Amino acid sequence: MGKQLSLADYIRESLGAFPIDIERALNKANIPYVTNAVGNLSTLSPHPQLAESTAFLPDEHPNDFDWRFTHHTINSLARRVKRYSASNQSVALFGVKTLLPALIEHGIKTVLYERSLSLVQDFHKNGYAASVIQQDLLYPLHDSRPTYELVIADPPWYLDYYEAYLDRGAELLATGGECWLSVLPALTRPSASSDRRAIGLMAAQRGFELVKKIPRLLAYQTPAFERQALATNDVHLDIWRLGDLWIFRKMADTLIAPQHPLLLDQDAWTEYRIGNKKIQVRKALEAGYFDYWPTQAEGKYFHSVSRRATERNRITIWTSDNIAFTAIASQKVSPFLHYLQSGHSLSETSKLIFSTQTLTQTEKHKIVALLMALDLFVE
Repeated sequence: MGKQLSLADYIRESLGAFPIDIERALNKANIPYVTNAVGNLSTLSPHPQLAESTAFLPDEHPNDFDWRFTHHTINSLARRVKRYSASNQSVALFGVKTLLPALIEHGIKTVLYERSLSLVQDFHKNGYAASVIQQDLLYPLHDSRPTYELVIADPPWYLDYYEAYLDRGAELLATGGECWLSVLPALTRPSASSDRRAIGLMAAQRGFELVKKIPRLLAYQTPAFERQALATNDVHLDIWRLGDLWIFRKMADTLIAPQHPLLLDQDAWTEYRIGNKKIQVRKALEAGYFDYWPTQAEGKYFHSVSRRATERNRITIWTSDNIAFTAIASQKVSPFLHYLQSGHSLSETSKLIFSTQTLTQTEKHKIVALLMALDLFVE
């Protein structure tokens, strides 16, 4: 009889399938496995969540589809770029914020394109003002733009994002330049294989030629929100998600109308930061008394990281560690978060707002209870 495989063994060979789905499939098929603790499924050594040079960044938030490379992957990519780039060449980064300091340290002219104003300000405060441009990559760039020899892009793994990032790469790259694109593995979701084919077709339509595919090269640190989703099934992972790197060369300038309309609502959210924790509140102006409840009946932690999760659309208040609530009159919470973000304690904030805003006693109790449930550690 052969050695019984562990859950970690199955996840390692799963080509991107979500660990909880693998566990459920094994149980449904009555396939035995060793339920050993799993913390690091890549062949890489575990590292801190962020390289020391980007420790100033806030935590990843699920609403931003923010997964970040491991320290090992960052250093590996930086070395690869160093070998590829000549001294006079420049690099643009899309969605790869933690790679910026490493490339600059290697003496490579690098510019990060970043949508979030607060993240742009973080980089400016930490000495990278000349290397960061605020830009929503889902929309065309301004006419006056530089040209780059290399674009490194890590879009959220959905076709509308891939299309937008490839469009921006086509806009910025010189002919003959390369686009290094992270690509979802074949079992990431039911449509992943067809999505991969669609990505290749979209790239070709935009004048790109596929030069090379490197499977499982890009390792991602498991963010806090995903660790919480995995923990609902007692799965604990520091590193498990691996992406493929596809290298494209721009052969021609080709303009094509977008084929995948963007169904996004980022502008519907207001973001607050307390320490490294992000709290996003969906903008609303509902009349009535404030009330709230967990978006999922099982508890305050949301059990999914997928865009396809139907309950995702019901979230009103969402934290970077995947605490998710649905609320009525959510705008009544915003002043509290604003004061907490400014460094006031919960008791100070409550006194300030209770003295200036008309809230019922029940609303006061519920708002304070919500803030405590968000685990803000504000006292």
